[in-house]
Amino acid sequence: GGGGGGVKEYGFTSYCLTEKEIASQADKTYGAKSSNLVALRAVLPASVQAPSSAVIPFGTFGKVLNAPENADVKREYAKHTGELSEKNAVSKLRQIQECITKLVAPTDFKSALQKGLQDSGVVTDSASVEWDRAFEATKQVWASVWNERAHLACSKQGLQMQHIEMAVLVQKLVEAEYAFVLHTANPLSGDASEMYGEVVVGQGEALVGNHPGRALGFTCKKDGSSGPVVKSLPSKTFALFGHGLIFRSDSNAEDLPGFAGAGLFDSVPMTEHQQSVISYRHERLVQDASFQEQLMQQLCSVALEVEKACKGVAQDIEGCWHDGKLYVVQTRPQVGL
Repeated sequence: GGGGGGVKEYGFTSYCLTEKEIASQADKTYGAKSSNLVALRAVLPASVQAPSSAVIPFGTFGKVLNAPENADVKREYAKHTGELSEKNAVSKLRQIQECITKLVAPTDFKSALQKGLQDSGVVTDSASVEWDRAFEATKQVWASVWNERAHLACSKQGLQMQHIEMAVLVQKLVEAEYAFVLHTANPLSGDASEMYGEVVVGQGEALVGNHPGRALGFTCKKDGSSGPVVKSLPSKTFALFGHGLIFRSDSNAEDLPGFAGAGLFDSVPMTEHQQSVISYRHERLVQDASFQEQLMQQLCSVALEVEKACKGVAQDIEGCWHDGKLYVVQTRPQVGL
């Protein structure tokens, strides 16, 4: 690979990998989210599900950029990336992002994506998908490589942004009634004998996207010596509800040692989330003590199962609850322990 702190360079392989292809690929052309998810599916207990996924692998952005129909965009992209400096970073990054959104899809991209998503079970009815919007969402994830947070992180690491490869993990969005993030070692106290969880009403973007207000926060001893303990009551004003497909960033930077790439890049729902005001007076997460207790217990056992499946390495787990079923959307090693 060309420098950049040990980042490998990837050529184009295909526009879309099905889940089976992700599981069997020796030379990975996608990031940790995709590989973890496939590995996770193999070990999750029957009571916990993972949404079907397919991947637009590394190398696809370069392939699309080099397509003859994008010659003008490629020239503009080369100009802006070449002119990027600390002084003009804010305006240049915006120009690079705008440039990426001008890309047009090569004709075979749509058919390959369509086939990959259907073969993976992400899409069951092809007619229900607005394929142009799928390409727009993909471009937004690619463009998120050039955001200000990522630029700062790369500068600190001495990593050239051109060396970041971005795969896009495409999943059917679980229509979450509740979303959770679980840390299998308590990050607040550093105590590895207890897990810490947070739960919000609706989609997880309200949690990971730093929307104002608190989540239901709780701890639980991993050896079962005591039940869950509530640490904070939920106070988020809004819940987000969504449906359709979600396009998740899955870069090679997130696997680099010492580079906490997680959360630097964007995940884009194909259909915008709807926002609604939460009425906690009628919300069972707060009002129904036995529901709350049961959910926290279930989440504690999910945290244990996933950590065990990941060879005992502490994990950050994102998931959701829908119609009595638990889904794990992604897991990755916990940073900062």
